[in-house]
Amino acid sequence: MASGVQQIITMCRTGRGWGMRWQKGSWCMRSKKPTVTIGIPAFNEEKNIESLLEKIHTLKSEKNYEIKEVIVILDGSTDHTYQKIKNLDFSELKTLRTSVRQGKALSLNKIFDLFKGDILVLLDADIKLKSDALQNIIDCFAEEESIELVGGNVTPIRYSSLIQKFQRPSINITTELRKSLKNGNNIFCYHGAFLALKKEFAKTLRLPATIGTDAFIFLFCKQAGKQTKYCSEAIAYINLPENLDDYIKRSLRFESSKQIMKEKFINLASKEYEIPLKKLVFLILIEFFINPFETIGYCGLILCSLFVGKKKGLEEYGKATWDIAQSTKFES
Repeated sequence: MASGVQQIITMCRTGRGWGMRWQKGSWCMRSKKPTVTIGIPAFNEEKNIESLLEKIHTLKSEKNYEIKEVIVILDGSTDHTYQKIKNLDFSELKTLRTSVRQGKALSLNKIFDLFKGDILVLLDADIKLKSDALQNIIDCFAEEESIELVGGNVTPIRYSSLIQKFQRPSINITTELRKSLKNGNNIFCYHGAFLALKKEFAKTLRLPATIGTDAFIFLFCKQAGKQTKYCSEAIAYINLPENLDDYIKRSLRFESSKQIMKEKFINLASKEYEIPLKKLVFLILIEFFINPFETIGYCGLILCSLFVGKKKGLEEYGKATWDIAQSTKFES
């Protein structure tokens, strides 16, 4: 029995203490539980910030990690976000306030400068975490030590309004693209609402003051020849835009981001965003046969976005301090 256990659980001295590490199909002894920093950029997030931080606090010390600090950057918030945070008595919580809104990219740069954990987990302030989400995303670094960036599975929590239901075909298509393109590891797997970065990589990042922070982080990582991974088991829930105006804002922001990334990363970005036409048409047809009403509605949303984008120009939606889609915010 003892020899069998010894074959499964091997002693692996790393010079940093003892703990557990995944190695070649089994857990072995390693240094210590990795320390984790949670980084949250926030602008007017009074509706959800308190419940998110309380959730994180309950997960402070799990079997495979320890949360060292939670850094919240209040980016010129004008609502009661700070008051909501101020009421929380968490020793790991650190808050930095700016008087003027500068945008998500510059807030993330502040987090990159300040954080001290072995792993940095970036969260949007308007999400809800599944209880095992942090554990699952952090496990990815232990299972494959070469991994520098992990993308979480950001998924809608519900389809209530008509506009949300019209977005369902788009979500289904994106989910399939995540699975099928580039062996399930592509740019569509990396959503800025839930990312995890190894410290060594995160400290090399400096984001330009623009939109598309998630795409930039992914493309920067790929350009540097570093390994990335998508973790479908690490689930964070978002609320989709509930009205047409908010949908158009988000849609055109994505298109503007894609254009900016193609200018910054040229061939790499073009390859990552490329979707085989036959595959795309096939996926749309599948959605149409499953639910023709929602798919026709989705096509209508696309046409509305194209019309507004042509009329106003994508530059309007490419600003670092973009117009917030209020209907995506959760109520605490």
